Amino acid sequence: MFSPRTRQGAICHAFLPARSEVKHANEPSLQICRYVDTAVAHLLKSMKRLGVRKKELEVKLFGGATGLTSSQVRPSYALGIGNKNVEAALKHLKAHGLEPRSMDVGGNVGRKLLFCTYTGDVWIKRLEKKMF
Repeated sequence: MFSPRTRQGAICHAFLPARSEVKHANEPSLQICRYVDTAVAHLLKSMKRLGVRKKELEVKLFGGATGLTSSQVRPSYALGIGNKNVEAALKHLKAHGLEPRSMDVGGNVGRKLLFCTYTGDVWIKRLEKKMF
């Protein structure tokens, strides 16, 4: 999330779509950005505290790669977690009246991001998939 007016930005790296889906959901509050549902709400709250109005926010969405094969992960529901995270992000953004200005999501390789919080620019490097 980025505000061109205030030149403030915020970013998170969520791992799971919803905190409520986690059996052990009693993590410290600093870990709420691990979950898409609570991360979106937390980022919006943080931007509001910085004086950013929701209508001026630029939202960009990245990630959601699968990156793992079925032999690397158990249980099998984890294989679709990237897509579920993207779906959750779009759902929760829409619930707040927001939609991404740009997106680079899905696939099977991870991404490394460089986010310039002063300009809102984002540079992406796709990580190579290495075979062991």
